Amino acid sequence: MIKIEQLIETVREAAKCMPADAFEVTQKSGFSNIVTSSDVAVQEFLRDRLSSLLPGSGFLCEEEDRHDLSHEFVWIIDPIDGTANYSRGITQCGISVGLRQADEMLMGVVFLPGDNQLFHAIRGK
Repeated sequence: MIKIEQLIETVREAAKCMPADAFEVTQKSGFSNIVTSSDVAVQEFLRDRLSSLLPGSGFLCEEEDRHDLSHEFVWIIDPIDGTANYSRGITQCGISVGLRQADEMLMGVVFLPGDNQLFHAIRGK
């Protein structure tokens, strides 16, 4: 089983996919619903790394409609929570990742790289 320290390290590494000024912005649906190339890069990095840390797990991801809930363990990922802020250079945005087993959340990490703030939780602690 993955440890919270591994998840924290992985999320911190994913933040390297969030350059301050080298990204593209596109609309998903509607004027204010945007996605950046960094959203996609962070999500793909997390999917690759978390798949290797917990083989056979599924994913529920915000970008590119990645929804594979047929597994016992499912990673829930918002690659950049606060994409509008990120696209404007506002540091109040972060990477959010949680791990669910069946119907229970096991752990989660939220990292705001611009402010170097990290929050984490483990079920029962």
